[in-house]
Amino acid sequence: MRSSELSSIVENIFRDYSPMKSIDQHFFNKKSDDVKKIFSDHTQKLSEIDKRRIEDEIFGWGPLEKIKERSDIFEIIVKGSNDIFFETAQGLERWNDHFLSDYSFYNFTEELFKKANILVSKQEPCANGFIDGFRIHVTTPPVTKEINITLRKHRKKTFPLSYYLESHFFDDDQFSYINKIIDEKKNFLVIGPTGSGKTTLLNSLIHSVAYDRCVIIEDTDEMQCPEGSSTKLLSREITPDNLKAIYIGDL
Repeated sequence: MRSSELSSIVENIFRDYSPMKSIDQHFFNKKSDDVKKIFSDHTQKLSEIDKRRIEDEIFGWGPLEKIKERSDIFEIIVKGSNDIFFETAQGLERWNDHFLSDYSFYNFTEELFKKANILVSKQEPCANGFIDGFRIHVTTPPVTKEINITLRKHRKKTFPLSYYLESHFFDDDQFSYINKIIDEKKNFLVIGPTGSGKTTLLNSLIHSVAYDRCVIIEDTDEMQCPEGSSTKLLSREITPDNLKAIYIGDL
């Protein structure tokens, strides 16, 4: 079925959901029995492929469902409902799908912001958060023409520090120097551009000193805290339920 026909079905599902006809038009409860019945009524004659695509749009992440779990993708960029890009080691590519309706796109963003516990408004048009293994950055009008969302995924696996020597990321002198800094408990900075491996390296460094108590202070939940006496402190922005901001300096 053509994309335009699927879009019409999605929009009809939203229009048939009675709370959408009230003043609070952004409210859409995908878990309600009403939504499930409306979905079933509108999709019962569709092929399994088309039905699954609309199911993703109504109940999931829409066109992002097929790429959000891919292990080779470490960043997804969403520019409004139509433009989606993803980045792998080979570079940036455009995804060959888009949200089928502005209704479903805004429903997706509302749920994303809620689950990430971030507040976005005209007064606060930029926000950061964390959800399902992704670090989120959001910009909304008037800062950008449409809602822009970047979702960055970090490696879940932690490599031992010896991995960097074995893979020739460090030579012998660099490996010895890094270990000397750690043994002498000196301060140091890990600096590099986006995607260069800073977080992965820091996780390896932290786990190489896991016998000590580590206190990790972050603004997004990216580092893997060692077990035992170590702990993590997270800053936060003002939340949708008006909890006050906690800054890095406070922690």
